[in-house]
Amino acid sequence: MSIDAKRRMASAAFLTLLALSVFWPAPAIAVNRELWRETVVRVKATRVKVTVGHVAVVITGALVTAAIWRWADQPVTALAERLQTDAWEEPVRLANRFGGGMNPAMIVLFYLIAGGVYRQRRWIGYAVAMALAGASAGILVQIVKFTVGRTRPELWLGAFHRTHASASSFPSGHTVGAFALAGVLVLAARSWSLRITAIALALAVAASRVLAFRHWTSDVFVSTCIGMVAAWLFVSPITNEDGDPP
Repeated sequence: MSIDAKRRMASAAFLTLLALSVFWPAPAIAVNRELWRETVVRVKATRVKVTVGHVAVVITGALVTAAIWRWADQPVTALAERLQTDAWEEPVRLANRFGGGMNPAMIVLFYLIAGGVYRQRRWIGYAVAMALAGASAGILVQIVKFTVGRTRPELWLGAFHRTHASASSFPSGHTVGAFALAGVLVLAARSWSLRITAIALALAVAASRVLAFRHWTSDVFVSTCIGMVAAWLFVSPITNEDGDPP
């Protein structure tokens, strides 16, 4: 059996266990009902309010992105090429995988299920905020990718029109997802260790996309802004609970 086949089987088994933990009847049926009830309440309570602060961050981020695009993209990519060594390969590969595939969804499901099992409403709030922020930011990413159609660093010598639209470099979907999820914890968690861990992992994903030549520096910078603003928009209405742990 190939490595890819083993990975698919492991993923399927993990998803099956997650489904059983939610839908298996006794003794968790009461917890399951409370979990779905609380999730629905959290979603219905969401009220997105765009403030002057949000607009200011967006405008500032756009200006900084333009400056990075103009003056920093090529030098940073050239530096990344000079830094390429065998020692970098494995950490970069792991960071890239952490930001993509099913990993973001697994983080959301972890907080959702753990919140239901341990009766921690705040954790359910994290899961709902992450899901809404990630989904909304992800939709925006695909629209911008299709509109801008920027060549990835690894393709820049060839004609972009010969590649498919999903190969567009601007912005980085991995980075947006990482910061949409990490942003919820950074803005809402009460534990500083959790905040630091979340932002460190998101930064690792962003850096790995540049070091792997999948994105330019301006791609990951604007993606960081998109993810954090999305988290900011959705985190306040549904995580404002007192008395719950981090």
